[in-house]
Amino acid sequence: MLNEVILILGDRDTIYYIQLEIDTRHTHQTPHTTATMPAIRGADSKKKTRRHTRDFDQIHADMHNKRHLEQFHETQVPEELPAFGDFYCVECAKFYESEANYKSHQKSKPHKRRVKALKEEPYSQKEAEAAAGYGTALAKKPDVEDSMIVEE
Repeated sequence: MLNEVILILGDRDTIYYIQLEIDTRHTHQTPHTTATMPAIRGADSKKKTRRHTRDFDQIHADMHNKRHLEQFHETQVPEELPAFGDFYCVECAKFYESEANYKSHQKSKPHKRRVKALKEEPYSQKEAEAAAGYGTALAKKPDVEDSMIVEE
């Protein structure tokens, strides 16, 4: 037996009509919807924000300035961190449950790739503005060959 339910949702500006067909013969299954509301965000939005770690410039500052790293650790609640925050990889900005997990992480390819990427100096704000065309950029020196006038 199929039952039809119509839901009306919305606010002042928009109204959504949702038509549901519920099969009452199979009560252990979830109802099947024939029309759905549009998604607010993409399906991958939670994946991106959940796995986001600190940026390269922040990690670079952590590696070169111990006070910067201490300020980051002061913002964390130790009781909510794995192993109370004892095993922390500075290069990857991740906490680990045990020393064994931390040691195996240090031997892994993602960690080695991150260390290699962090050897490069991050761009400064001045360099970023110059690349975008803002501010004063360094003038390119003309080549000697281009400036020479050949007279015949």
